[in-house]
Amino acid sequence: MRTVLACMVGIAVLGPAAGAAADPLIPWSGPSQPVTVQDVLPHYAENRDNGSYSEWWSFVFRLEGGYWAYVQFLVSNVGLGKGKAVVKAEVRLADGESFSEKVELDPGEWSAGKDTFELKFGENTLSGPLDAVRIHVKNPSFEADYRLKNVAPPWKPGNGRAQYGASSSRYYQFEAFAPTAIVEGTVKVADDDRVHKVKGIVYGEHQLQTVGMHEQAKRWARYRSLP
Repeated sequence: MRTVLACMVGIAVLGPAAGAAADPLIPWSGPSQPVTVQDVLPHYAENRDNGSYSEWWSFVFRLEGGYWAYVQFLVSNVGLGKGKAVVKAEVRLADGESFSEKVELDPGEWSAGKDTFELKFGENTLSGPLDAVRIHVKNPSFEADYRLKNVAPPWKPGNGRAQYGASSSRYYQFEAFAPTAIVEGTVKVADDDRVHKVKGIVYGEHQLQTVGMHEQAKRWARYRSLP
């Protein structure tokens, strides 16, 4: 994973361009710094009026016995409307039956802690210490609870931010707060009394961007990056 991230930024810093000095990309550098609660809490307040702001917390599960799951919490000013949120959740059961749901929320329907890691998106929650996250998902198709325990500690590349342009408010941010974690949990499908117990491993990350993806791609493709 670190190699992939290094390559992504490496592509951006390979060569100079005429506009580079006036339009620099300052990638993360130096040794990895500790991941903090403030890193992974929503940054919506300072980006309320930024039309390019998007932030998400994603989890990809590899479960035993034929089960599989995916969860994403998302806040964005792009497309959905300012400050709207979405919880995307998918699960596949051992018999192959699968469910995919997307719960959309208005700005007043989601909240976050200030000093502790806790997100409440309607009836969906993401909380806990960063090395032992808890996920609760509830939607019309199914309800699930997942308990993570990190095998590898939370990690970020350098300071975790790549700055686009001279303004410190224009950046891409990344943390893998569950690079590898053991997960145990339960899944209950609507109108079915059975409780499915699941276990396996999971990868979880937090990403945040305050610049448009087209601006990021422009620097990668045209090598417009050398400070």
